Amino acid sequence: MDREFESLLNRSTALLAGIYGFAEGEDGQQIVRVGGSAIFVAPYQALTARHVHHDLFHTVPSYFDSLSRKSKGYFCLPHSSGMFQVVSRQNELRAVVWSITRTWDPVVTDICFMESALEPNEEFTKHLVMPTTFFDWVLEPPSIGEEVVMIGFPKTEIAVTGNHWNINFTCVAQKGCVIAVHEEKRDTGMYSFPCFAVDKPVDPGCSGGPVFWRDRLCGIVSGGSVDNSTYVASLWPLALMEYEYPDLGVLGGKVKFGDLLERGVIHADDWNMIKSRISKQYDEQGKPFVTIRKPT
Repeated sequence: MDREFESLLNRSTALLAGIYGFAEGEDGQQIVRVGGSAIFVAPYQALTARHVHHDLFHTVPSYFDSLSRKSKGYFCLPHSSGMFQVVSRQNELRAVVWSITRTWDPVVTDICFMESALEPNEEFTKHLVMPTTFFDWVLEPPSIGEEVVMIGFPKTEIAVTGNHWNINFTCVAQKGCVIAVHEEKRDTGMYSFPCFAVDKPVDPGCSGGPVFWRDRLCGIVSGGSVDNSTYVASLWPLALMEYEYPDLGVLGGKVKFGDLLERGVIHADDWNMIKSRISKQYDEQGKPFVTIRKPT
């Protein structure tokens, strides 16, 4: 293993998380649905795939139909969502548990933005040392031929016995090359958003995991394809997201994700180069989509 790759793994696995949903069944037993992967991008804030977040609606199947018809806006879910983060203590791996307190998932991309809080359980939290620095971003996708690294938790299993949760996980990192870039969308179906293709497939559970290029976060794993490639959601559409935050005290209860980039909470070298080139528009049916102009 080369030193640069090893350094990236050591740094990224400290910020990597697995995501799951849970609820109490009619018999009082915990229902758990394993989701995908996630990455912390700032203190208490993380990203996963939008479709991973929506799949957790199935945690309580009887609620799924009503949730899928839910009107736009801020609402509560009938299940809880959590993340586990792997920490090392005395050469032993442990899973630290986070509660997901809010989620925002713009329809223009397959990325979900999450706010989290540590579970108030000393047995878990006393072992956690959250890194003080996070990955820089590159908002536009890498060019064709560039090498990227995809990391995630495939095939995670969670078993609940009484109050004891047993989390069985494996962390996988894969190198691959970019083979296609879709600036606005690949199709009108699964990948109807800005994305790029990588020439390596990933296992189920890696969706929502981070993709790195030259030690910077460049995308979020969205899914696979019949051609054994992986599609990655580009990051720049997230900058256009306006999201509700009713208790923040701002006018209208809404803030812009781009403000995090503007203030340097999340750092991206290319933010100043693209912020005037990106915009959200609407098609004939009123459905939003995002576009990016060529640099002049």
